[in-house]
Amino acid sequence: MIQDLTGQQIGHYHIIQPIERGGMATVYLARDIHLRREVAIKVFQEQGDQQHSSEFFQRFTHEAQVVARLDHPNILLVHDYGEQDHLAYLVMPYLAGGSLKQLLKERGTLPITEALQIIFPLLDALHYAHDRGLIHRDIKPGNILFKNNQVPVLADFGLVKEMVTHNTDKVPVPGFAMNNQLPLSNGLLMGTPNYMAPEQIRGQVQPQSDIYSLGLVLYEMLTGQLPYATETQNRALTILYKQLYESPRPIVELNAHIPSQLAAAVMHALQKDATQRYQSAADFSQALRAIAPLEIDHPSFEALFPPLESHTSPIDPNATIPLPPEQQAAAAYSTTHGQQPHPSSSNVSKLLPNKLKESIPYGEQNTSLPTRKNRISFLLYGLLTICVLAALSFASIGFPSIFFPKTNALSTMLPPSWQPAATVPMPATQTNCPPAGKARAAVLAPYQAQGHNAIIYASSFYDQVGRAHGTIMSFDIVKSLAHPIITIPELITNAQVSSDGQWIIFSTYNDSAGTLPTPTRSRIQLVRVDGQGLQTLYCSSSTEASLQNLLASPGASLEKDWSLFFADGSTLITLNIATGEILQKFSSRHSYQPVTWLNNQDLYLLDNGTPDQDNAAAQSKLVQLMLNNPLPSADPNLPAEIQLPAACSDLDFSPDMRTIFIGHCSGSGQRDCSGACTPNAGPSTIASIKQNTESFNWNKASPIFTSSVLAITRVRAITSSSLLFLVGNDDLYNNQNGIWKINADGSGLRQLAVESSGVCTFNRFSQYPWSNLARDGSMYAFKTGSPQALGEDRLFIGSLRGGTPTVIAADGKNNVDPGSQLDIAGWTII
Repeated sequence: MIQDLTGQQIGHYHIIQPIERGGMATVYLARDIHLRREVAIKVFQEQGDQQHSSEFFQRFTHEAQVVARLDHPNILLVHDYGEQDHLAYLVMPYLAGGSLKQLLKERGTLPITEALQIIFPLLDALHYAHDRGLIHRDIKPGNILFKNNQVPVLADFGLVKEMVTHNTDKVPVPGFAMNNQLPLSNGLLMGTPNYMAPEQIRGQVQPQSDIYSLGLVLYEMLTGQLPYATETQNRALTILYKQLYESPRPIVELNAHIPSQLAAAVMHALQKDATQRYQSAADFSQALRAIAPLEIDHPSFEALFPPLESHTSPIDPNATIPLPPEQQAAAAYSTTHGQQPHPSSSNVSKLLPNKLKESIPYGEQNTSLPTRKNRISFLLYGLLTICVLAALSFASIGFPSIFFPKTNALSTMLPPSWQPAATVPMPATQTNCPPAGKARAAVLAPYQAQGHNAIIYASSFYDQVGRAHGTIMSFDIVKSLAHPIITIPELITNAQVSSDGQWIIFSTYNDSAGTLPTPTRSRIQLVRVDGQGLQTLYCSSSTEASLQNLLASPGASLEKDWSLFFADGSTLITLNIATGEILQKFSSRHSYQPVTWLNNQDLYLLDNGTPDQDNAAAQSKLVQLMLNNPLPSADPNLPAEIQLPAACSDLDFSPDMRTIFIGHCSGSGQRDCSGACTPNAGPSTIASIKQNTESFNWNKASPIFTSSVLAITRVRAITSSSLLFLVGNDDLYNNQNGIWKINADGSGLRQLAVESSGVCTFNRFSQYPWSNLARDGSMYAFKTGSPQALGEDRLFIGSLRGGTPTVIAADGKNNVDPGSQLDIAGWTII
């Protein structure tokens, strides 16, 4: 029995309480004492003799490293792994958005639109994993979790199913060389009977097995039922038999509202013969996409779910490391078995994988029809088979959590019942200024999103008589519709979207000289994405002081852990948004620009020096501000962690905070400087600086990309393994300026957008992934304009898979007033 670790510490994780227990592992809610965040930690306890223990830990480390490299917005990340005192553990995000299993239990069926909005990101995740040589093998509603913004995530990707016992029974795939993997699988059926493909039951798992499983999930979402549900005593064996030999019940018999085209597409994914199904996740996605416009009445379905690129790369079902390109090119996957006829008594043994069959005394595997004598033997052996399965089902370790897992521990790192957040009417709020030097606690109430990707942006302008106007807008990608959230009689100087996508925090400024009866102070305000609850949290110390450099923390819980850094003139302030408590306050002659929050108590700032600094030799320093450390009230000494040139340089952190990416070019970093500054040009370099996991210091920079001609002016880490960067050469017409994408190892360089008419910028106010990237990871946003003229700003969205970006806001377009300054605030779900 696995020991209870509540209250103990594993690595740098303090165990709070168990979430789910299984035969081989227990999932705990834990606290990362370094990053001060809640995580889910899955702890495995090795079993067996010393030799198998050693093999277990070696294989565990290898598998964990491979799965940790999966970096996709719809695959549950692995933050960390380790071993301690005969235990192995995986650390993952703690998701509180519920599981599809819980959602279906409460609601039964889902509307077609909602079902497709869940299935497309999952197909994208499968496409990504299959392309890297990995097969999930246990896709089911319990392994489909939801982030707080209801984006689906595929959990438990291929680890537990390969770390359960000691012997190996690998099924070789033609054209692939078996790699040297340590044996941890004994060939027992891996998966959940209700969602297992026929070939998976036979031990011949392949990419199309995942497609079959996901097809069953879609079938269940649309009908509220599984095609092979049974209440017989030998339930698991009966379901396996049905999966092998019985056709699913037609969808329209269970839900008459499902169009025949959609039903046919789902049934095609459930073909018994793997060669007759969709051959890739991309194929399945495209088939549904061809039908989806009939069910979803909006013009931008392709923008919401861009088509996957179809790949036919073969996949080794047992490989955990993708094969080299030359092997992939040479490999030719072939399927040797076809549609199976209804079984006679002699081929019922095909229900079981070879290793399991070998454990049952069938004698010779006779493929002919049984004689009267061996019919009796067959009946005895069949009964013995059922007994063996029954024994496995009641084993203390085995059947429930390994052989036919009923639940996945990852699917239960959630509240006991999944309740979609309901929109709560906002209580009364105040927009007047709190007392000078004080902040006001935010009034928060949840908002229920409808599931549409949307980008939030700010528009500010002066009218003909010099009065200021500011509007925060949303652009619904699904409806291709721009909508004003709020309009105020002030300029919006900084706007950003909260980590949960429900709130917009922004600062205002009004210098409408002579048009106001009394001067006004700048404000920090908050509003919900539906335009409700506008409130003022803080006002500047004087009418002359401006509020700049706002950056809100992601906040594990916005109700208690949401912090905000900003500058009130030369005074730097950090406050708790939820409580209104000012946590830290000091003045400085240095120009500090917030980069990112490490957690809700510590953040990184870029120290750009003092006004009297020699700009020609200026160096920017990355410093860490820790709220728990007392500081002097003026000019504290914040030691530098790294340094970089102030001109034409930029940096960003990977989402896991373990790598810093730095871009640097030759020039001033400005554009259109008309001879007053050094033009931007190559050479440019993007380098990565990784954190030492023992000392937590930063290692030396390692270049990942160098160009002699491109002027790289900005770099953004959109995932831990991929970057976007801006090219802004002084030569506007070289067709190289614009948005580029590259992998963190320097591979996969690709230009996404060409911009020759003006300066191209990302979100100016924050650098979180959702600041520039859609919540489902499918789209990005950027701005173009001129630093020397009003009315030139344009906002674009584009697909990370390429294609021409779309203008969503510009002068005279989508309610944008002439001469407006436009700025991206971030992405959300509305």
